[in-house]
Amino acid sequence: MTDLEHLVNFIVPKEECLCVAMHQFKPFLVSAYTDGYIRFFDLQESKNLGRCLIVSANEEPNPTTNQIEATDLVSHLRILPSGNHIFCATKNG
Repeated sequence: MTDLEHLVNFIVPKEECLCVAMHQFKPFLVSAYTDGYIRFFDLQESKNLGRCLIVSANEEPNPTTNQIEATDLVSHLRILPSGNHIFCATKNG
């Protein structure tokens, strides 16, 4: 980051990135996408560590697909200093 050199692309096909946060000490990046998932990346290893879906308590699975479709998208992310938790805010609060 200090020399602003572009080193790595993380591509999530068909999804738009809504927000990004980086850990202040560790090489971790989290990003939220329009599919409702938050994805976790290790910048040092250049790999995807996983993802999780953030949903409201009143959201239920779609009867046709049996999957939960996120209707309240994440607008802000923050990785807490421990690196073990994230804080997220959604468009509806």
